Amino acid sequence: MGEIPAQPHQQPQDAPAATADPGRPEAFVTGGVYGMLFVLGVIAAVFWSFMQGWYLGDFPLGAYLSLAVAFLLTWGAGRLMRNRLAAVVTGVSWLFVGMVLSMPRPEGDLVLAGPAQGQSWLLTPGYVYLYGGALVVLIAIMMSKAAPQSWILGGVPGQAGGVPGQAGGVPGQAHHQARD
Repeated sequence: MGEIPAQPHQQPQDAPAATADPGRPEAFVTGGVYGMLFVLGVIAAVFWSFMQGWYLGDFPLGAYLSLAVAFLLTWGAGRLMRNRLAAVVTGVSWLFVGMVLSMPRPEGDLVLAGPAQGQSWLLTPGYVYLYGGALVVLIAIMMSKAAPQSWILGGVPGQAGGVPGQAGGVPGQAHHQARD
C-alpha cells in the first residue's frame, strides 16, 4: 500500500535518454578548419612556387622567402590548433603541390626547375623550394606540440575551462592548487 505506482512517461535515472545529442557541431567546425588549412597550404604553395624565382642579384630570394612562409604556415597551424595533425595537414598540402609542380609536362613545361649548367643547388630556386621546403615542414611539424583541446573549440589557455583537468586552463596550475 505504501508503494507509489511508476508513471509510464518517466524513465529510470540510470536508463539512457531516448533522444541523443542531435550532433556535435564541434566535429563539423574542426573538420572545416582542417579543410581550410589544407586549402591554405595549397594556395600558398601554388603562389610561392611561381614566386620562387625572384632574385636579389644572384641570390634566389623568392625561394628562401617561400621556406619562411612554409615554416610559418605549418608551425602556426599546429600552434593555433594545438596539435600536430593541423601542422601535418598544412605541411603535406604544401609538399604535395611542390611535388606535382616539379613533374615535367608532355609539352616540356616545368614550374620548379633544377639547376642550370654549373649552378650550385643552393642557388637553384627549384631545389631550395622542394628540399628546403620538406626540411622546414618537418621541423615545423616536430616543433608543434600536442594539447588536449584546440583554440577553435574554446580551449584557450589562461581562461577558466580552457583545458579540461586544469584549473583556469593553465598547465600546472591545478597541480599547484592541489598541494596548497
